[in-house]
Amino acid sequence: DGGIDTPYHGAEVEDEQLPEVLNERDLQYWVDSLFQPAPWLLYCSASGRSNIVCGGLLVGKHDPDIEASEATRREYMLQRLEVIARDEWHMPVHGFGGLASASPEVLDEAFYAATEINMVMLLHGITGTIERGHNLLKIRRIRSQIEHRWLARRQIRHSRLRAVRAHGRTFLVDPRPAEAMGGGVLAIVERLHIRRPTSCSCPVLHGIVFGATRPLSAEDMLAGRAPTIDRVTDELVTGDEFMGDERALEGIGRIVATTRSEEACVHEVEPPASAGGHSDDVFPIAVFSFTDAHTLAARRQARGEPSPPQHEAAESGQQVIQLRRRRAVRFLVVKLLRAEDRMQACNDDHDQMNMDMDYVGCDGHLVEVPVEHCQ
Repeated sequence: DGGIDTPYHGAEVEDEQLPEVLNERDLQYWVDSLFQPAPWLLYCSASGRSNIVCGGLLVGKHDPDIEASEATRREYMLQRLEVIARDEWHMPVHGFGGLASASPEVLDEAFYAATEINMVMLLHGITGTIERGHNLLKIRRIRSQIEHRWLARRQIRHSRLRAVRAHGRTFLVDPRPAEAMGGGVLAIVERLHIRRPTSCSCPVLHGIVFGATRPLSAEDMLAGRAPTIDRVTDELVTGDEFMGDERALEGIGRIVATTRSEEACVHEVEPPASAGGHSDDVFPIAVFSFTDAHTLAARRQARGEPSPPQHEAAESGQQVIQLRRRRAVRFLVVKLLRAEDRMQACNDDHDQMNMDMDYVGCDGHLVEVPVEHCQ
């Protein structure tokens, strides 16, 4: 299950029929986006099935300073585009389908086009000659940066696909994570990030985050060769009902810590040691549940709180969990169990629900270990 806007999902295709690469736009909703922290990327499942399994290899570090600088630049561009997007293009900046969810390339194109149409509209809300002049220089500098990015752009992010048959269906997979599992690097996970897209029509409601220290192929996850994943899922899901209370969690191990907020509850769990005194090489780390929009609104109304303005998000959709116990991980597996139905509110006219999830990732550090200990 690749992503809802890729033309190859669920197709009965062979490897030689697949494109050699998927480009940046194809990848915006591909499963790879689930493990990328960028706010314009999200995973939108192609199928309406529940209990979707996603896996990703932890391959390296990110630079928080560069990410913060890009986030500041992006926020400024969105702020300046607000009036021209509303009055000239008749499209939202925030919310479902808004510019805030656009890729950097699309946002660059929109900002550049706005400078061509009406530079004055980009200065809305700014008063004073000095302040307006300062922002005009900043807008022109961003325009120049966009021109240089267009000249220097190379396709560096791509995915080579492979077809896998399991359970009578064809799945399209990116084989690179499995191929890269032979290295001798482990990630020591100290913090988990779980974020769902609250402006989408089917944000994930419940899920499980697993870690793995051994190589896991797509076939392993699809064909039941990682029994821990199936066993834990069976303990927590009965028919269409998610059984995520503490009593149900006792069936998969010990609750190490619980993080609760108005929007979500996340249980950090620790599986029991196996017979040899060693933990399994695939293990649950956390079980998460978000609060649905109806329940959240009812609670706030009961407290007499006003509804937020339309342009402001009523939910952050994000949970950051400091783990009580650090975990050694090479591979993350995310089991998306159930989604919340917001299709009517988002004017989504698809025939069935799917699953929308923004980001699951971790913070920590990398350690080199002998390769023979990673097999």
